[in-house]
Amino acid sequence: MLTPPHLPTPLLLLLLLLPLSWTEQQRDRRYHISPSGTYHLASNPRIIYKPGRDVCVVEEVPTLNLTFPLAWTPGTYCTHPTYLRQRCCEGYTVAAREQGCPVEEVVEDTLTTGEQLGGCDRFLHLLHRYRLHALLHAHPSAHTLLLPLNQMVLVNCVPVVRVDLHARDGVVQVISRPLPPAYTMTLADLISGDPKLTIFYSVLGYAEMVSLVRHSGPLTVFAPTNDAFRLLPRRFLDSITYDAKYFPALQALGRQHLVEGTECSTGLRGKVRLKTVEGSSLPVGCSASLTLTIGNATVTTPDVITSNGVLHYVDRVLIPPMALSLVQVARRAGATRYIHLVRKVGLFKDLVSFGPYTVFAPSNQALRGLKRSLVRNLDALRNLVLYHLAEGAHASFTLKDNHLLSSRLQGASLRIKIHPKVMSVEDGVVTSSDHVAFNGYVHVLDKVLTPPTHTLARTLALTPTLSRFTALFTQAGVWAWRDLSLGAGPYTLLAVKDEDMETWATDTFTYYRIIHDLSLLNQSLNTHLVEDFVMPRALQEGSTSLLRPRQASRTLRLTVTDGRLSLRHASVSDTFLLCTNGIILFIDALLLP
Repeated sequence: MLTPPHLPTPLLLLLLLLPLSWTEQQRDRRYHISPSGTYHLASNPRIIYKPGRDVCVVEEVPTLNLTFPLAWTPGTYCTHPTYLRQRCCEGYTVAAREQGCPVEEVVEDTLTTGEQLGGCDRFLHLLHRYRLHALLHAHPSAHTLLLPLNQMVLVNCVPVVRVDLHARDGVVQVISRPLPPAYTMTLADLISGDPKLTIFYSVLGYAEMVSLVRHSGPLTVFAPTNDAFRLLPRRFLDSITYDAKYFPALQALGRQHLVEGTECSTGLRGKVRLKTVEGSSLPVGCSASLTLTIGNATVTTPDVITSNGVLHYVDRVLIPPMALSLVQVARRAGATRYIHLVRKVGLFKDLVSFGPYTVFAPSNQALRGLKRSLVRNLDALRNLVLYHLAEGAHASFTLKDNHLLSSRLQGASLRIKIHPKVMSVEDGVVTSSDHVAFNGYVHVLDKVLTPPTHTLARTLALTPTLSRFTALFTQAGVWAWRDLSLGAGPYTLLAVKDEDMETWATDTFTYYRIIHDLSLLNQSLNTHLVEDFVMPRALQEGSTSLLRPRQASRTLRLTVTDGRLSLRHASVSDTFLLCTNGIILFIDALLLP
């Protein structure tokens, strides 16, 4: 035998002479054995180590006094922690001074084994009464006997509480209650024949899903009762049921109540989330009293077995995002104050039942500063609410830069500006987007939008602090006023206030050269007019935007550094004026051509 070079020969001989059971004795310190022969895991309860043969693992819920023959939960059962312990498998027991459970118990026939286990006396009596015990003895081939316990405990659909009890002629599995007769009724038959589920059955019918619950399986159905559907707005249910354009939303509503496979109530209590046929993930929870909840619904009657699945009665309708109305989606998105205004001006039913619309809802924080005088004026408040609604369903990924949307406020429109990381609507920044409803989309804004009332030319004329800059446009000729008055835009006008014009003109002679040269003046004013809509509030720190003015030979670089906007040799103020055909930004110097 070769000796490792790094170990001295005497030490190696000492290790070889140590008892082989020494390492096993050290390993067994992690366990202690009870008088009944059960091995308890003393360290990490999620790591199982088998010290010997025929040692099985069971999972316990001490707070509920429940024991499961297999480890199957992720560590909690109905919010209660579970623990794993090891014990001898059925048919084996411990032996003195030996590890594991090496001793095999005496094997009897299945009926004798069932009687020794304390099986249901009435069940065994029925076996003898109808001479089924003779049938078991007449067939020597192996068979499995499912034996109910005397104690009738409803834990699962039909749970097995003791597994693999070997007998001479087969195996005994102990279940908690007798099995009901064979199921011939399908899920569709059960739903159609129950007077408490008539609305749910009509929904499945309109969604063309009755054949799915009749012929497919196994399926788990969470069936809302008629009382659950009556909690929904009637117009919402009518719209999604009878309007053909909402058929996909109706099918999504039906699929939200179906789960592939058989999910019994006890098995659900060991889960955290459940995936529906619709593709949504519903949270699963339960209370200390073991009341099971799926999403926002409570299971009122569990485990109704059919031939192709199991049905649970629930007290709420499980509505997927695609089948929610704009009102429900806006509330989930945190725009509850806006929905309060919608209800106040009488537009609640429109957002529940009609559409499609795109809602640009101001956040609750933005609506806190709303003037009380505006809230009291219902006509003005209605115009404000309508201005934030656009016709059609528009997701953010379908909108383009400078997209113009028709507002529900007559004669008004909403301008969309797409930035690298931000989308803005007029002077509002979208903080949360693409909340989908069956009748549109909801996007949340950080401020309340106010529709502009004047064009660029009219705003220049009405702003006293821009009188000198306005005079330059008057001097330049008719073209400037025509574009600022009648042009559709959108334009961004870089205007200089009178005080900044005074300071700039004093420091340079270029100003006097410009105002006396009509060609140079036109080129300079063209540099101030950008054929784009620039929203300073949406610009990110460290970003650079390239602006192309009417003087196409030059490109302006608008940068944001330390929260300040700069453009060539001029600084840009963070204040602005919105106009019907553009926006006016304030800079502190004239731009040279």
